Amino acid sequence: ALEEADCQAALVTADRGLAERVAIELARWNVIVDDSAGKPLARSLQGHLARLVLDMVTGDFAPDILVAMLAHPLLRLGLEPEERRRAACALELAVLRGGGPLPGLEALRRGLAKAPAHIAHHHAAAPLRRVSAEDLALAGVLLERLEQALSPLLSLAQAPVLGMAAAASAHADSLGMLTEGKEQPAAFAGLEGASLQALLAAVADSGADMLEGDLTDYADIITGLMRDEVVAPRHQPHARITILGLLEARLLHADLMVLGGLNEGVWPPEASNDPFLSRSMRQELRLPVPERRIGQSAHDLSQGMAAPRV
Repeated sequence: ALEEADCQAALVTADRGLAERVAIELARWNVIVDDSAGKPLARSLQGHLARLVLDMVTGDFAPDILVAMLAHPLLRLGLEPEERRRAACALELAVLRGGGPLPGLEALRRGLAKAPAHIAHHHAAAPLRRVSAEDLALAGVLLERLEQALSPLLSLAQAPVLGMAAAASAHADSLGMLTEGKEQPAAFAGLEGASLQALLAAVADSGADMLEGDLTDYADIITGLMRDEVVAPRHQPHARITILGLLEARLLHADLMVLGGLNEGVWPPEASNDPFLSRSMRQELRLPVPERRIGQSAHDLSQGMAAPRV
């Protein structure tokens, strides 16, 4: 469609995952298209880091979670990018390879202390022998700063019961220290970062300490809230290509309409009964019956099929 002058194209779908994958694929050709429905905060870099931090604490620094954390593009810890890379590589090669240590910070420290002897061994692998003493020192600094940044959450992890507001406040503090840079912490930068910061502040200020649980409960709650928080598109959309939901497609038209996600449960959606309102109660309240969504989906399909090219 882009090769044709003035041709407009639109992908119409109720499948948010499909819309996101198409937008990423188009970006390979520098065609920036935003999904009009936005993106859940949980699927952003900031949202992924927020959950990763909680998994790190509740999982007691399990090696797989630690590797994912060290590879996250928003991680700063007051180190230059090259220093972080060298420290992470040294920690992985000298401590985490070959099964790695038991979970826990102390196990990581012991593994790092034994690393020089392993490197000097005549059976040491070639990649391990390339790890220098300076790299090991950087790995020690990285672990120390990681513990310091996570200290607000680590202090809560031992409590059998904690308030959700206190957990949200500690969560925000840890994210700020993990991603602190020369200006604003990377975790709270941009639209996604501002949305995450506002969400954590809202939970911390909401008096949610009445809702008690452990850190695992808080992780599940905040993840659910991040899934419901949608971040609006941030790029200037392409002039001739759009990704539309079913509602927007009723109001707009294009020369080429791509109708995607025509699967049961997506388009049309499932006609599930309301657990709180029976059919007779819905009728008394003059609310539409569940099957109406199927009819509306059929109308959306027939309207899309009326485009010049489908």
